[in-house]
Amino acid sequence: MNCSSTFNRTLAAAVLAGALAACDDSVVYPPGPETFSFVNELAEIGVLHGVTVTPTGACAVGPNGLSIEWDGTLWSAHDTGTNVEIFAVWAASDGTVFAVGRDGLILRDTGTGFETMTSGTTEHLNGVFGSGSTDVWAVGNLGVILHFNNATWEDYSFATTQNLRAVWAASDGRAFAVGNGGLVLTFDGFSWSQQTTATAENLRAVFGFSETEAYAVGNSATILEYDGVSNWTAMPRPSGITSRALLGLWGNASNDMFACGEAGVMLHFDGVTWTRFTDNIFTVQNFESITGTAGDDVIAVGSGGTIVRYDGNEWKKELSDVGATSVYRGIWGTASNDIFMVGPFAQILHRDGTGWRFMTGGRPQQLNDITGTSPTHAIAVGDEGLIMSYDGVAWTPTASGTVEGLNGVWAASADEAWAVGDNGTILRLAAGTWNPQTSGTTKVLHAVWGATPANAYAVGNDGLVLHYDGANWSEHATLNAIALRGIWGASASNIVAVGTGAPGQSSSFRYNGSSWQAETIGGVSALESVFGVSSSAIFVVGLGGRHQNAFYDAFYNYDGEAWIRSQASTFGSYTDVWAASGSTVFVVGTGTIVYRGTKN
Repeated sequence: MNCSSTFNRTLAAAVLAGALAACDDSVVYPPGPETFSFVNELAEIGVLHGVTVTPTGACAVGPNGLSIEWDGTLWSAHDTGTNVEIFAVWAASDGTVFAVGRDGLILRDTGTGFETMTSGTTEHLNGVFGSGSTDVWAVGNLGVILHFNNATWEDYSFATTQNLRAVWAASDGRAFAVGNGGLVLTFDGFSWSQQTTATAENLRAVFGFSETEAYAVGNSATILEYDGVSNWTAMPRPSGITSRALLGLWGNASNDMFACGEAGVMLHFDGVTWTRFTDNIFTVQNFESITGTAGDDVIAVGSGGTIVRYDGNEWKKELSDVGATSVYRGIWGTASNDIFMVGPFAQILHRDGTGWRFMTGGRPQQLNDITGTSPTHAIAVGDEGLIMSYDGVAWTPTASGTVEGLNGVWAASADEAWAVGDNGTILRLAAGTWNPQTSGTTKVLHAVWGATPANAYAVGNDGLVLHYDGANWSEHATLNAIALRGIWGASASNIVAVGTGAPGQSSSFRYNGSSWQAETIGGVSALESVFGVSSSAIFVVGLGGRHQNAFYDAFYNYDGEAWIRSQASTFGSYTDVWAASGSTVFVVGTGTIVYRGTKN
């Protein structure tokens, strides 16, 4: 079919060109096939600068006014009402949260949502801490020091050109602030004064247990200990980290302290010696802040949206946008300003027209696919039987009744859907409950699509195609020897399935309502997903091949006559595609990439 269509198009072009040449000296050729141009939309959580524990969980902050909260199960975005970058956050024991950031930003949440407070400064505020919700300190650039007295923020700024990075307050009104050039300040209840330190390195964090017992960390792995009077002396640090800055500090007790920093440095102090954690999760991330509730409940956050938690025995990642495992496998939406993307750590991001924003995440499972029927109804599925449901407001885990990995999902309506996965798993959503179905196979199923609720298809390993006739699933066809990974149809008699083919075998097929026919798509042998908006606007993505020892993407669109390749000018692999229209598409894949393609 493709060869014939291409031949007819070429023949028509030749005839037209000849006719035009005979009529006029200038030869005018018809336009060539329309390709797509791609723009990279890097979707990620961003750098998390600060973290604090709250009575109900935890809160972390970062760029573009980002605040995400942990409720014991998931991390979810919390609207701050601002797009200004937030550098630090602290929660009082009564649950009141204070956050500070760029250009003098101060936010407070007393339980009803964040409000912006008047700070009286435009300098960046880098640290915040207090002894209670009515006694809070904030520090920033050029020696700015502010104090909240339950009514207003008072100016206690210190005469220095150095930037202050962090502050810690004791319960008796004593406080310490640290900053660039080894600067340490102390508040005695009336005024701030400078103390003697053993370093000129920039200090980045301070934490204490009383007015006479405090510690500070900073650049070049500097660790200082307060002598309880007026001096700060250097402590021995582990070898091999002197080129790294320590950025965060927290302790459960003076013999159970934690420090974090650049390039995944994570330290523990047992009262005698600082030692380095060597867990393999500490690699390229900069950890900027650390806190906890006990020695077996410690949280650190940093670059790439990374959150790690220590349970007293080992560190585990809860969120991350970096690393070899960060592959976004599913994308779906209702319009260009309403698109969802799913990936590692059960992360779900949303494109609202102004950019991609983190919505929720924090479970160990990977989400593999997403679908829906409206802006207020979506379903995401993933590893270990994870199903997440969206009601237009929040994502919540939904009981699936299985621990098998789920790879694909398709919804006929808000009340009826299918999910498929490992070991031949097929689930059906009906009357609000997911129920297992008999598939007749133990092969891995990768994708599912239906023309109607009583006419659906699932594809999987060994080229398997299953069909649902309204009552039962049965084997429909075997199309190749490797795996079929995606399926979509314009109608019951125009269905496209794609996958990975063995040498000499096709990786794409089309069903005409009575039989499947192999269909060549650019000779690509590793296709991952297919989606369309009509019979003349179908899109396929995958792994296009190798160039100079690097893999590059594959993107093809079907215009009703032929498959046309477009190059997004990137190396990597696309895993899923969704189209807002025949001229606007979005693709996701390895390396946390999101590309928006527009027809030329």
